[in-house]
Amino acid sequence: HNGVAGAWRLAGVCRAARRGAKEWLRKLPGIVVCGGCGGAGGVATGEVWRLDLGALLWERLPDLTAGRFAHACCAVRGGVVVLGGFVTGGGYVPSASVEILGCDSSGALGNTFNILPPLSCGSLDASVAFGIDESESDQGQVLLIGGMESSGSSSTMRKVDLAT
Repeated sequence: HNGVAGAWRLAGVCRAARRGAKEWLRKLPGIVVCGGCGGAGGVATGEVWRLDLGALLWERLPDLTAGRFAHACCAVRGGVVVLGGFVTGGGYVPSASVEILGCDSSGALGNTFNILPPLSCGSLDASVAFGIDESESDQGQVLLIGGMESSGSSSTMRKVDLAT
């Protein structure tokens, strides 16, 4: 994050630096936030937003298939994958559901989230996900770390293939 903060500080110095900083920041993929729980009633949302770091503007992306919170998400093959958490309509029971907003052949994000097979490790919430080497997978792979299971908190690390 120091590179991003430094680029914006430099942008305040002069126009040439500002143009250079914005050009560099536009090359970054941006920051994506999705789902969550908010408002007075604590209702889960399915909204997805991306911050364009070059313009410092939020862009609305397609919604999740259902509102969810306490889920994990990460970038996979240029898209966004969302795993587990509590899903709207499922009560307060963790889910094993997985959905992905993939990219088309040109690299542009798709128009809808697609549902993938459920997590092979079962339901979970409050985990952290990282995209990992996915050359051996049709859909990609993620590393899930920690979270909550039916038996309580976990420090388990799981390699999950999104195709299975």
